[in-house]
Amino acid sequence: MARALVTAQVQSVKEINKKAEIKKWNKKITTIVLVILILSICAIFVYNFFQGKNFQRIKYDFSESELGVTFYSNEFSIADSLNIIKQDKNITLVFTIDEKDINNLSDFSESISLFMYLFSANDKKITQIVNVSNKNSILYCSTNYGDIYSNEDISAQECLSLINSADTLIVLKYPQSTLNESAIYLNASEKNVLITPKSLEDLSISTYLLLKSMYPNMEKTLESIYKIRESLTDETSLIKSIDQNVADQIDQTITDDNTFDETLFDQNTVTDSNLE
Repeated sequence: MARALVTAQVQSVKEINKKAEIKKWNKKITTIVLVILILSICAIFVYNFFQGKNFQRIKYDFSESELGVTFYSNEFSIADSLNIIKQDKNITLVFTIDEKDINNLSDFSESISLFMYLFSANDKKITQIVNVSNKNSILYCSTNYGDIYSNEDISAQECLSLINSADTLIVLKYPQSTLNESAIYLNASEKNVLITPKSLEDLSISTYLLLKSMYPNMEKTLESIYKIRESLTDETSLIKSIDQNVADQIDQTITDDNTFDETLFDQNTVTDSNLE
């Protein structure tokens, strides 16, 4: 009887230990699952942050939509934000493109031209930066340091330093079809703008809408610039035409004569007698 009681007690202790061990492992598994879940959520958040989607989860005080592009702003209205942002004389333009899209860099050409024309016409000094990245990490950049006649490749660290020191920053991302919408995010307090288009068409539309909102007289300014360009082009073409006509006449004269006037050659020959 006593032996059976001891055996029962031993089995009871073993069962208790076994249950405690199972409970311990269940707790560990639950902890691991929670850690993985938290890390996954953090990873998604970080990814969306760099993709520009995190901005869509923020509740903005002000928003306006036009031609399929939405302006967002906090603290200040869209108009007030744009008015604050455009006050600085020095503006840094950053064109961000992934390494895999580097051959499509020319897709930024129209936007670059519009920014350069409008800002130059309004006495702004523009520093242009092309940011080449891979999975949201900067690989390298190229910049003109505010000089339209120069261009220099710089490291990721130099690029970040240049961006962080900007008075006013406008970042234009290469189109990403995975975005929910094309948007322009305004941060008047930090004086920066982020443009995230979904398509190449929205890339042009976003650039146009931003500049048009900043400078309502945009069309007249561009019209004046284009007229000056056409005038310069016409003058250049005229000069080239005149030069070509003169060259053709000289060629024709030589062809018609076919020979040199030997007496003329003699008259223009320097001899020892001429020097005496």
